[in-house]
Amino acid sequence: MFLPAIVVLGSACGLQTSGLGREFDDAAEPETADGETVWPGDATDEGPVGDGDDRPEVTAFCGNGRVEGEEQCDDGDPDDTDDCPTTCRFAYCGDGFLRAAFEACDMGAANSDTTPDACRADCTLPRCGDGVTDSGEACDDGNADESDGCLSSCRTEDCGNGRLDGSEECDDGNADDTDACLGTCVAARCGDGHVWAGVEVCDGGARDCPTTCGSTGRQDCSACVWSAACAPPAESCNGRDDDCDTATDNGFACRAGETTSCATPCGSTGTGVCTATCTPPDPAACTVPAESCNGGDDDCDGETDEGFTRYCDMPHDHPEADLCANPGETLCNGADDNCDGRIDEGFDCSPGLTRTCTTPCGVAGTQGCIEGCLWGPCCATTEVCQPTGSTACDDNCDGRLDEGCGVLVPPNDTCARATPITAAGRIRGDTTTATNTATPSCASGAGRDVWYTFTLAGQRIVYIDTVDGGSWNSVLEVRSGACPGTPVSGACNDDACGGSRSQLVLTLDAGTYYILVDGRDDTQSGPFDMLFQASSCISPRITTNGDRDGNNSGWGSDLNGSCGGGSSEEDYYYFALCGPTSVRATTCSSATRYNTVLYYRTGSCWDGNPEPACNNNAACSSTSVGASTITATLPQGLSFVVVDGYAGAEGDYRLNISGLP
Repeated sequence: MFLPAIVVLGSACGLQTSGLGREFDDAAEPETADGETVWPGDATDEGPVGDGDDRPEVTAFCGNGRVEGEEQCDDGDPDDTDDCPTTCRFAYCGDGFLRAAFEACDMGAANSDTTPDACRADCTLPRCGDGVTDSGEACDDGNADESDGCLSSCRTEDCGNGRLDGSEECDDGNADDTDACLGTCVAARCGDGHVWAGVEVCDGGARDCPTTCGSTGRQDCSACVWSAACAPPAESCNGRDDDCDTATDNGFACRAGETTSCATPCGSTGTGVCTATCTPPDPAACTVPAESCNGGDDDCDGETDEGFTRYCDMPHDHPEADLCANPGETLCNGADDNCDGRIDEGFDCSPGLTRTCTTPCGVAGTQGCIEGCLWGPCCATTEVCQPTGSTACDDNCDGRLDEGCGVLVPPNDTCARATPITAAGRIRGDTTTATNTATPSCASGAGRDVWYTFTLAGQRIVYIDTVDGGSWNSVLEVRSGACPGTPVSGACNDDACGGSRSQLVLTLDAGTYYILVDGRDDTQSGPFDMLFQASSCISPRITTNGDRDGNNSGWGSDLNGSCGGGSSEEDYYYFALCGPTSVRATTCSSATRYNTVLYYRTGSCWDGNPEPACNNNAACSSTSVGASTITATLPQGLSFVVVDGYAGAEGDYRLNISGLP
């Protein structure tokens, strides 16, 4: 608070000498004679001058130590701080003099109980609580009510007053942004841009760090701790490996000081020394190459293709030009277009030619040279019927398979002729003309059946279904061992997904297996689409909605979502869905202790293209560490949800799944 100047009126203007006693003129001064003071009217050595014994009267004035005339007091000293100042009036508050031990200030007529910074009317200093807003005070309502907008400390209700007001999270009365309460009255937390002393190592941003290859890299602040890895910088043209990929000056046109290709003055490609800025030399410093057969002046001597043999070009693809290189046959026309003595070389055949051949089913036939000088299909004169169990063919190329040959069973009607499955996807099959060769362990098995086989190089999650909308009642079974094989435990299904079609979800070890697609009874058969998937992402299966607690530390960092997770370890789960389903996954929970990254994968956890969803930070009131939420419609079959971390973050999480049927 500003303290007003204390005004003290002293005797600088002299003591009062009139109106308080008799007055004398300037001549009424004593004279000195023979060492004695002679007052006017006194006798001299020569005899009496006046009345003889009369003494002179002392001149009356304020300060002579006698109370005279209108004086209230006269202590005869020049001290204006005692009870009797040099005005010879009793000291009082408002006289302009500071009375020692009684007054804190006295500005005389300027004393005021309403003027800011003035000495108050009772000669006390201005202060908080006197009802006047003085310098250094935000307000002063003269009361102790803390709820009327003006605090008893003469501060308004605002951030920094040391009091928790309104929507403030905290108020420690200081502007220090490194303690638990920021100068904005918001509680300190990771991500607010200020380093909380003793709690956080950093808060956002990055810093320089030494890389493993000796360059200066970047270390990011993640979750308010410095990341363990030092990210190398981009490569610079400096003769060093800046980005730690063991290569020097990669990404530039050339390496400084090394021989490189460059453009010559005539536009050909020559050689020269790479400049200090990792760019090819100027054309003037580029050594020209030897002449090539390319229709250009390579050696910059003004001549083109000098010194080469000439070829003709009869179809005149290059009219009026001698060719120094064999242009090859440019047309399939039964002629020698390039004058090299051969006809239509470089093509499969010439127009009009035919040859004998064998059809896909082993029948002798004939091929003709068709447009583009390509051999056409191999066709027999008539259709040849294939034996039962063989693959049907169109031997006579009329677009029909074994017409007139009767009904053929599918080629994979028996386990011994099982169709190999070499890739994941949908497989079209049909049991309409098949025979009954096996009985599945979970159904009567009197229906027609077909067989497939697959081999696993290691342990895999295997998904198989016939959930394709068909109406006939299918049965699926997986077997192992020599044909017809032994049913794998738990690997048989009759009805699934709320219908009469079938679905199997298994974890199988390395080996060769057989799939039996059967009908529930002898009335059930027909076409089907079988979905087959096999994934090496061995993980827990999620079958119900709800929470799952886990920790992503210790699993290794193998995956990376499009929104982060490349430097953190991850955890993952899988779903087996009967059809497209909208599934929501979130780590928004007080049990989540680190900055998570969530993303979906389909078919296999390795397949991220396309990626159904990826999220780093989502709005979440349950935690402030960086929770994630994703929602996407996942397809029929296998889908994976990956719980990853941002910029190396790892720890406990709570994953909630909703939307599963």
